[in-house]
Amino acid sequence: MYGAHRREFLQGAVLGRAVSPIREAMLQPNNIMHPDDLFFPTLAYNSQLRLSGACLQGPSP
Repeated sequence: MYGAHRREFLQGAVLGRAVSPIREAMLQPNNIMHPDDLFFPTLAYNSQLRLSGACLQGPSP
């Protein structure tokens, strides 16, 4: 997977306590085939976590 993310976003995604339940669930062995394909997009479009550099408002339909 390739992506362009801000340093602050990656720091919050990897080290943040707010995302630790998501990170632990996705990184458990045999839980998800390719966790990196879902982990960063899940955080990038989750406005409730308020990570720096994440999309806080989704596009209207």
